[in-house]
Amino acid sequence: MPLSPCSKEELGEGQEVWCSLAPCDEDATSPCCSPLEHRYGRLVTALVYAASLCGDLFWTAAILNALGTSLSVVMGIPVETSILVSAGVTTLYTMVGQMISVAYTDVAQLLLMTVGLVGSLRPIHRQQRAGRKHHTEQGALVWSDRERLDPALDRPGFGNDWSNSSLTSGLDPVSANQSSMVLPLMLKEFTPDAVSIMGLGAVSAAVMSSMDSAVLGSSSMFTHNLYKPSLRPKASDRELLWVQRLSIFVIGAAATAMSIYIRTVWGLFVLAADIVYVIVLPQLTCALFVPSTNAYGALTAFLAGAILRIGAGETTLNLPAFIRYPLYDEGTGEQKFPFRLVAFAAAMLCHVVVSVMMATCFKRGWLPAAWNRLRGR
Repeated sequence: MPLSPCSKEELGEGQEVWCSLAPCDEDATSPCCSPLEHRYGRLVTALVYAASLCGDLFWTAAILNALGTSLSVVMGIPVETSILVSAGVTTLYTMVGQMISVAYTDVAQLLLMTVGLVGSLRPIHRQQRAGRKHHTEQGALVWSDRERLDPALDRPGFGNDWSNSSLTSGLDPVSANQSSMVLPLMLKEFTPDAVSIMGLGAVSAAVMSSMDSAVLGSSSMFTHNLYKPSLRPKASDRELLWVQRLSIFVIGAAATAMSIYIRTVWGLFVLAADIVYVIVLPQLTCALFVPSTNAYGALTAFLAGAILRIGAGETTLNLPAFIRYPLYDEGTGEQKFPFRLVAFAAAMLCHVVVSVMMATCFKRGWLPAAWNRLRGR
């Protein structure tokens, strides 16, 4: 069996995993190289890829939110304006050049990150050694020698006096519901202007390089794993190129809208990770390592994982819970039970049990063979 490397961005730096995949057919570009389609067919594969696209969309929105808030601090413009400008620039050059433009801009962004972050190290370190800041009667900033800045970095929003910060109306970022702005605000409020510009410029470059890659990857997934196999199997390369450009625009616009209306990076990040963990991981695990599974179990697992996860709600996104797990806090609406693990385990169990049941029913003739519509390749 051929081996295929998993994405390093999903595993972390310095890690690689090689997965055994099902044999491909004669067409090397055929999506049947995917273990999901080989075992479960196109319907299940489309649903799983749609879930992956949703996860990437939330992740892209989180990245764009972080980039927009960083630029709003540096330039002193509204967050919404900075998000729109950032999204427009990133989406435009990704649409025009796609992989080539992303590669060249990543080189420039890497240089900017290196210069900006290395140049910020010494000033920030000196400020940390100076300690907590406070304001004099004249409004000037002075530093005491009794306390360090470390608590402010370890517990952002609680270790410093934010009462004179106009950007948060005198509140700490957490209380002002602007937790995504902790890092840019720390650089803006507690470092010199030159250091602030260098550091925030480096952060903006890092975030922009992640966003263009995320948008390009999501559009490629839609074009080659959803559009071509399901809608236009005989689409030409030119048609696929324009479909991918259009999908880049749509994904960028959707992520922009989400990042404007959902102001918490953490909530978007958690939701993106939960989609992959609860919905995508059980499907891929069973496709690779449990040969007795089939499309019926995959559909049941998809629904079970989605319902159990969505039912738990998400307080950071104001998503109410309609399933109250044990230890549910009625006052805050917080789920203290490990519901993500329960949803993952339930999805895996449903996947295996329903697959075995349906296979047995068709094999022994309890169900007509004509009803067996969901098959792999």
